[in-house]
Amino acid sequence: MEGIRQIDPQKLTQFNLDASLLLFRAESKSVIQSVNKWSNHRVSYLLDDIVDKMYRLSNVYGLQQLLHLIPSGPTKMVKEAAFASTLLNVIRKVSRYKEAARIIHRIAKKFPLVRNIEVHLASLPQEAFDRPHLLAYLTSLPVVLSRLGKINGKKYDISQFSQFITGRTVESLGEEFSQQTTRTLHEAKIHAEIQIIAYCEIQSPPLFPRVIASSKDACFLCHTFIQIHNKMHTSRTHGRLYPGWRLPTLSSLKMLEHKFNEILLNHARQTIRARAKVQMNIHPHPNESTLLPMLASVSTISAVPNQTSIMEKTTLPQIVPPGPSILETAVSTAGLSVGFKEASSRVLASSNPFTGVITPTASSPFFLTGPLHIQLEMEEGLDPEFATKSLAYSIEKLTVDQSNELPIETLTMDVVKLEGEITYALPPDGRFCIQAHDVRLKIVCQQCEG
Repeated sequence: MEGIRQIDPQKLTQFNLDASLLLFRAESKSVIQSVNKWSNHRVSYLLDDIVDKMYRLSNVYGLQQLLHLIPSGPTKMVKEAAFASTLLNVIRKVSRYKEAARIIHRIAKKFPLVRNIEVHLASLPQEAFDRPHLLAYLTSLPVVLSRLGKINGKKYDISQFSQFITGRTVESLGEEFSQQTTRTLHEAKIHAEIQIIAYCEIQSPPLFPRVIASSKDACFLCHTFIQIHNKMHTSRTHGRLYPGWRLPTLSSLKMLEHKFNEILLNHARQTIRARAKVQMNIHPHPNESTLLPMLASVSTISAVPNQTSIMEKTTLPQIVPPGPSILETAVSTAGLSVGFKEASSRVLASSNPFTGVITPTASSPFFLTGPLHIQLEMEEGLDPEFATKSLAYSIEKLTVDQSNELPIETLTMDVVKLEGEITYALPPDGRFCIQAHDVRLKIVCQQCEG
């Protein structure tokens, strides 16, 4: 809020962001108020309000560009160079909770399997969280290094090992290792993925889950343990190594624990071997979670190439023509398509209209142009009398001149301004328009015999 006051007004005008700035201020104040309420009361429904307000903030037109216009640097009010990217990342991740809920709701409406999902809490016995007896684990860095054996034909003691870590003495390394070992024994946590693996091993289900994941990418140790376990798959790891990580104290995991220790020793040997060859740079910690497109399967319309860098999402209403037949139109920006059937993608690169016929059983056509993803489909479960009906359609991208020539009474829906699903009656001539920012499409639909 303070940083946007430092933006050059000429740049706002140049990028047509004056209106966006006003909306950003209003939505940001709303977010801050919601967060303050949560801080004071900490009632669960206030979290819903935060997510909703962040979702509205994430849909401010040109948000990414606006944030990057904030001056940043050592002499500026905003000193962090990565401020814009970091803030945008936070806004998008929080708003994703609402986006995901809407997507799951849409999927559930179409697929009974999703509606029948049951949630099981993975609860471990109390013994899994027991702390080890500290006297049995009193160790030192030289003792641990001796377990590595020979690397490149020689053994590494603490003095040789200290050469890989700049600014540390042999004494400081040994003391730091002992202190961290004590903290780990007292405070280490069992990560969610490990708790799920332990729970499944105790329950011994006939089929293990195929995929294991949490709200963040798997850390280095979780990812390594999942690979050793070899019964489930996780898609991503951010690669960060946490010292405050531990395994459950369970006899059923003892064999895996021994194998895991050997794998970690091999990782240590490979790291020392690499550091001995070349001085490796220390990289900043990566993001612990990744904001992926909503539908990542190659068998869905999300396989369409991303055409925009602004990850904003809007949903277009259902368009209802006279009679029981329904034409449903789902719209979102690139990378967040709201379509759940396989469909061939067509890019509207010119003003030449596409034409076709939609039936209740045919695969629904899908179109992409600029920030718009559009899928046309007939609603399932039609009255038998209309089961053979179909809709002939044409869809055309309009130029500025063509848009200006449209009759004033033409039904036009601006998806950027929509906040939910709305139902419209299809005009008698079957003609309506959809627009998002500077893109406008004309769609004409007529009911016909099958």
